[in-house]
Amino acid sequence: PENGSSMKEFFTYSQINFPIYEKLDFLLGFRLNRSVVQASFGSYNFQDLKNINLSLVKSALISFKHLESTIINLAYYGGFRNPNVDDLGKIFSKDGLNVIIPNENLKPEYANNFELSVNYAIKPLKVQVQFFNTQISNAITRGYGTLNGVDSMIYDGEMMRIQMNKNIESSTINGVNFSADFSTNTNFSMSASCNYLKGITYEKKPLAHIPPFNAKISFNYKLKKQSFN
Repeated sequence: PENGSSMKEFFTYSQINFPIYEKLDFLLGFRLNRSVVQASFGSYNFQDLKNINLSLVKSALISFKHLESTIINLAYYGGFRNPNVDDLGKIFSKDGLNVIIPNENLKPEYANNFELSVNYAIKPLKVQVQFFNTQISNAITRGYGTLNGVDSMIYDGEMMRIQMNKNIESSTINGVNFSADFSTNTNFSMSASCNYLKGITYEKKPLAHIPPFNAKISFNYKLKKQSFN
């Protein structure tokens, strides 16, 4: 916005631990967030924009220490991403056919995450396995829109179709992560990890920005002041 913009965040959060007995803990948390984005435009007859959003996210964790070497965690936690100046304040065209304009009614993206993890540690081995599921709602994505009831406007001397950021998508991400560390003595250690994700939209299409299956294994040997990897 050529006449300036600002983004302000106000939040409070808390977490409470309820020890049920020596092997079982229950944690409960929340965060309340208020976001205010303001933008002032000097062209294209856009009115000054003020976007206010209030978000409440929660979290819960049950931690069970089955044995001295094994901890099992079951967790739920929420997340959000507020629209920022980049989402709300741009007026531009990438292709000369469509022009992107602000949407004052944009709402935050939300994520509900569920996770099960098993942690095993007994010298010289540490292993962690995590299974997780994420449900995304109100995802911000670009789509066609209108301004004052019309679907096109003159931008940079050309008539272009209007687009804007909208809350129109929901999606699901499932995944599993494995990691292990092995250390025989102070000189030699080995670590391995792998990660698999699968994301689909509500239309059963692949979700963007999901990395492929990846794995890593590394060895480390220390000899006096030298380290070999």
